[in-house]
Amino acid sequence: LSKEKRIEKKAFTFVNVSRMRNEKRHDLLIDACKILKDQGFKFQMWLVGDGENYTKIAQKVKELELESEVTLWGIQENPYPFIASADCFVLSSDYEGQSLVVLEALILKKPIISTQIPVVEKIIANNNCGIICEHNAKSLANEMVLMLNKKNFDEINKKVMNFKLNCDNLFKDCLLYTSDAADD
Repeated sequence: LSKEKRIEKKAFTFVNVSRMRNEKRHDLLIDACKILKDQGFKFQMWLVGDGENYTKIAQKVKELELESEVTLWGIQENPYPFIASADCFVLSSDYEGQSLVVLEALILKKPIISTQIPVVEKIIANNNCGIICEHNAKSLANEMVLMLNKKNFDEINKKVMNFKLNCDNLFKDCLLYTSDAADD
């Protein structure tokens, strides 16, 4: 499905695919994009999805004059070409369950930037395939800058290219995470 079409990009492109709800923290992504633009970086941010905050997010993009950098694609029947066409997947959520979209991005060989979410931290740590940041726009922007640096991107991307989904380990990690959480 990721090969059904190619989405044309104009610069290094970050992508986020999710429902536009409060816990997904698109506001942090938009603020991080404003920081990057103010620092003079050339990039694109694709937001794929829909939800209760779509209008609020679109308004914030307009208010911060980020229409050239941030594209809201709305809901897509097939989001995989967007992930496949982008350079890096960014997750800004406050919390996630299993976060299938991170696994989908890794299967499509995309480096990950994610806020501190235990299950995502475990996936990234076990596969050395991305960067974890704090839950704020400045930290997200700092890590996005790291990806915009070709040397850093190439280094992480090389590790991502070696990613192989191992379901046995993945389920084991998830069960360990679940039982650890139950103990708390």
